[in-house]
Amino acid sequence: MTQEIKSTDQVKQLSKEILDDLEINQLPISQVLMKTLRLARLQYDTEAQNWINFEINGYPNNFNPDTLGNYKKYYHLSYYLINKEDGKKLVFSLPLLEAFIKDMSLNSFESVDGFIWAVNIRHDLIQQYELQKLSIHSYVTEVFLSHSIGEIVENIFQDARIETDLFIQENCSKDTKEKLLSINERLKENHPEAYAQALLSCRRILLSISDSIFPAQADPYIDRKGNEHNVNEDNYKNRIVAFIDKNITSNSNLLLIDSNIEHLAKRLDAINEESNKGLHKSITKEEAHLTIIQMYLLIAEIARIKRK
Repeated sequence: MTQEIKSTDQVKQLSKEILDDLEINQLPISQVLMKTLRLARLQYDTEAQNWINFEINGYPNNFNPDTLGNYKKYYHLSYYLINKEDGKKLVFSLPLLEAFIKDMSLNSFESVDGFIWAVNIRHDLIQQYELQKLSIHSYVTEVFLSHSIGEIVENIFQDARIETDLFIQENCSKDTKEKLLSINERLKENHPEAYAQALLSCRRILLSISDSIFPAQADPYIDRKGNEHNVNEDNYKNRIVAFIDKNITSNSNLLLIDSNIEHLAKRLDAINEESNKGLHKSITKEEAHLTIIQMYLLIAEIARIKRK
């Protein structure tokens, strides 16, 4: 976790530095591109590295933008030359454009026609240079914003994690805590069966938490709308909803939480039913991760309500 935070900080700091370089124009574009290449490497973004390498080392003749993959959106071409020998399109990289613009002297043309031609060519080169530089700026800006948003979400989840950890520490049995640890071990196995076992542990954890906040009872629970709900031992979902119904006043919040619990419980119960039949539901790592996060956030919500 600490390494991930460090990497995010590095990406944000380097992004700001590159944006300053592009906007202030203090460095040669080649140096800015080298920093941008490092930015792409920090994110293990091979497609971005491929695109920036073209900008640093030059584009091949008759370049096909499709080779840029998702980064084709940053490829904007308004000026190019045609090779007289083979008729192929010549695309200029940023350092090459910068060099042409810098070395092109308008004073060397004696005729008016020659001068006008040079002015027009220089204008086209500058326009293409600014277009390509703007693409670099757009890419770096998107990287900076995505990592900034990610940091906000990370902070929110960190608060939820602290709330959840404290609740588990104070309200859950040793067995529940061990099940949480077992989930992590299962995920490390990188196998669909292990992912299913991790989600079965999620169901047992929620069952244990429902025992803590709303013990099973033979009589049905009557909610604020007068509806009856079975709250016996197996109905952990109904018992969690009953606890929330008793402890929050907002109907809209109750509806939202109830919907989230319903979705989570259906997924966990389906896996449990298949497991009881000796079947093994194919679970992806991504599905397992999202379900565990959903469970964690639900526990955080329960902890917040209980604390009030």
